[in-house]
Amino acid sequence: MADSIRVAEIDQPNVTFQRDVRPFGEMCEASYLAGIFRNLALEMGQNFFDYQFIIFSGRSTDYLQISDCDPRNTVIIQISDELSGVPHELCGRTLAVFKNYLPSERLLPNLFSLPLGYVVSTPYLPPLPMRERRYDVFFSGALRKNRRKLFRVVANPHYCPILLPYRLLAPFHPLGEHLKFVGNSYIPFTERFRDGLPGDKYAEILTSSRVALCPSGYYTPETFRHFEAMRAGAIVVSEPLPELDFYVGSPIVVIRDWRSARRTIQNLLADPDALAERQQRTLDWWERHCSEHAVAIRMASAISELSKRV
Repeated sequence: MADSIRVAEIDQPNVTFQRDVRPFGEMCEASYLAGIFRNLALEMGQNFFDYQFIIFSGRSTDYLQISDCDPRNTVIIQISDELSGVPHELCGRTLAVFKNYLPSERLLPNLFSLPLGYVVSTPYLPPLPMRERRYDVFFSGALRKNRRKLFRVVANPHYCPILLPYRLLAPFHPLGEHLKFVGNSYIPFTERFRDGLPGDKYAEILTSSRVALCPSGYYTPETFRHFEAMRAGAIVVSEPLPELDFYVGSPIVVIRDWRSARRTIQNLLADPDALAERQQRTLDWWERHCSEHAVAIRMASAISELSKRV
């Protein structure tokens, strides 16, 4: 069974975290969720305390303890299910479920998508104007099998056997160093998730980059990097993403094949005025659709509407 504990980072009596392994403060989403709940409490006012909010991590609900909860006022926040499951049973036992890694919107009347946000170790730095940014293109992340095609495009030499292990690739490719791609690029690959740049250095380079490459994660095209780049004012270049409200209509540049990335990015960089305009749209999109305040407004509205039907 999981421990059900108060969340010190959120500091609200009606918000608990049910965990089976890691404490809340070590979760990638900890700071982002804490910010959402701070804004949600302000947005809902005294009504906030009429609800029981339960955060839990993972796909399986076996350890989730909600049998004694009132389904009319229980709200679940489900994180870390990278297999994109749809929690049918959970939605049938609670007022609302807010979940990241959903395959699409409006699958169930009380199921709502939740942005991934930013990793807890990535601090916020004020975005720099495009003309003051040092790097043209930036990516730092693990060299997984599904990223070998990207590696072939940015690396020199381009040869990169799909099945060759990292330890055998390293002597032939400077995975942890600069790779020439477009303009002044900084693209270090690493062996494992969160095994690269320290969070403060990562944030500094991201805020100093014009374009951020955002290849798919291990199981899903969604990554924290998409949201970290938007918050930092970098132009996001990504593989196709799910049809979720916080992606549809966004300024994200979508490419279906990394072999077209070089020309796409060269075209972006060739027009400084259009690049600056896209940067402003990216920052606006973060504020209006993905920021802690924007998500809190959406959550408060959904909870209010569902409560009227109970």
